[in-house]
Amino acid sequence: MKSFTRIRLGLFLVTVTILACVSWLPLSVSGSTVFFIQGQPGWDQQNKRPYPTVIHRLDESDNSLTPVWSLPENHKAWNIGVYAHSGIVVVSEGDWSPQTLHILSTEGSNETQTVPLIDYGRVSKYNILQSKSGTTLVRLLHRQNKDEPQSEMFILFDSGRVVRAPISDIEASELRLAGARTPYGGGEHDVSATRLQPDAPITLIESGILLDGAPVPTSVKQTHSSRGWALVANEPSYRAFWCVPDSHGPTQREVLIHDRTSDTWNSVMVEGSSTGLRPVNTWLLGVVADTHPDTDFHGGGGVPSILREEVVLINPADGRNFTVHLGEDCELLWIEDEIAYYRVGDTLSRARIDGETFVDDVQILSDPIVKQFHWGFSGEE
Repeated sequence: MKSFTRIRLGLFLVTVTILACVSWLPLSVSGSTVFFIQGQPGWDQQNKRPYPTVIHRLDESDNSLTPVWSLPENHKAWNIGVYAHSGIVVVSEGDWSPQTLHILSTEGSNETQTVPLIDYGRVSKYNILQSKSGTTLVRLLHRQNKDEPQSEMFILFDSGRVVRAPISDIEASELRLAGARTPYGGGEHDVSATRLQPDAPITLIESGILLDGAPVPTSVKQTHSSRGWALVANEPSYRAFWCVPDSHGPTQREVLIHDRTSDTWNSVMVEGSSTGLRPVNTWLLGVVADTHPDTDFHGGGGVPSILREEVVLINPADGRNFTVHLGEDCELLWIEDEIAYYRVGDTLSRARIDGETFVDDVQILSDPIVKQFHWGFSGEE
């Protein structure tokens, strides 16, 4: 029997205003401007403090950076997410669990919405959801004390209302689990491990949310032995899963892409057995990586992957899948209108994508803080 989660959006069982507005610099000065996020969840072990979290605006007229928003000094980021299709950036902070959400509009708002989660007991995780009508919500799993069962709470971005709705009139297939895989551990992500079974609905193991769309046909998969599959992108036009390897040997990693419009699946093989992918605007991007020879697939011992000097780019809309050599410590940060922004060490650059190559490369600037850039986005005034 098909099971699903429902969320009632029409009838609010409990409505509380909790969002505080905090002034900050606009995300844009004129038209579309590119921003970069400095930082990462967790602690800087060398300096014995949290990594600073700062949003910088790029002024391409003089190739300069201006900080426009930051977490207070010594506040630790729990997770950082750019939700391009929802027009928001969400930064959560906290030590052992998310305690505060900061919701920043990329569409010209001059205010940050701050949600103090500590008022609702222990929040174990949160997800960003978007309905087919365009409403964006935060789904919280929380409990007042450790002996109570977890309950759900929903926060609407548009109005700042909190909705407690364990039962609803909307099937989970009408809600899209939005967001991107963070490039670092620590904090709850908006993606969860899944099990792909032929001719069966795809269900998020952790969230209990049924994903919409057709099940993956067995004939599409090229990898038949793995530890499972992980959802790495759940965008309006497509969703993507990658194979979690269960042994040494493979030099490539399979990605399954589901086109929502045609309701069809496609298998893509990318270089590197440990290459990670995340959605960036309309692309899937990652640094090519190989599995460390000391990795224990069965004992669960974590060993960092061996990063190459290449990045992989997948465009689900037109089927492009290619790699570009950038250099040591490289990372793609943002792509828009076939213009790619990337860093190599502490140097920020941009290039134009011509088919499956980078052309017209330009070094924008070099600065030690660029090494800490891991996200990019564009903002409209």
